[in-house]
Amino acid sequence: MSLQQRLTKLETQTLEDQPVVIWINPGQTQEEARNKAGVKDNQAVIFVRWQN
Repeated sequence: MSLQQRLTKLETQTLEDQPVVIWINPGQTQEEARNKAGVKDNQAVIFVRWQN
């Protein structure tokens, strides 16, 4: 399984009590990324940004 496939699987994994990993694209806010991913307000989120 490639790194991209693993990250995609991790992003979509929303088991109870498990944090959701969301990649933030350049110029995107955390709120925009959360809305795009459809994450509920009560879920724990780990935001990951691309390094410049």
